Amino acid sequence: MKNLKTITFWALVLLFLIFVLNSFIPIIRGFGFFIFLAGFFLLGLLLLILSWKRDTALMLTALSCVCFPVFVILHNMFYALRIPILEGLFFLLAIPVCPILFLVGIITVIVKNKSAIIK
Repeated sequence: MKNLKTITFWALVLLFLIFVLNSFIPIIRGFGFFIFLAGFFLLGLLLLILSWKRDTALMLTALSCVCFPVFVILHNMFYALRIPILEGLFFLLAIPVCPILFLVGIITVIVKNKSAIIK
């Protein structure tokens, strides 16, 4: 079980790095991007299930992965419905907040595991 958590965590880190790289150098285009985003969501959901009520940092990382696609969809839905306040709210939650929470979760997990190895 712990091994599956570790593999899922590092797979999410790799997908996040590809996602950030894709922002500067378009590697994944079109429908492949939605498949990529679905994989990011499903891996985050798996990590959330595996770390439920056990590790707060892993839960933070997983929740940011799960919430990102949900907030993007809600942002687009409220944009189409022309409700600017909710559209702006979900845009701010999706674009700056979720990646920052993901990075905080990653750094926390790495520091906790490094300190456990040193002790």
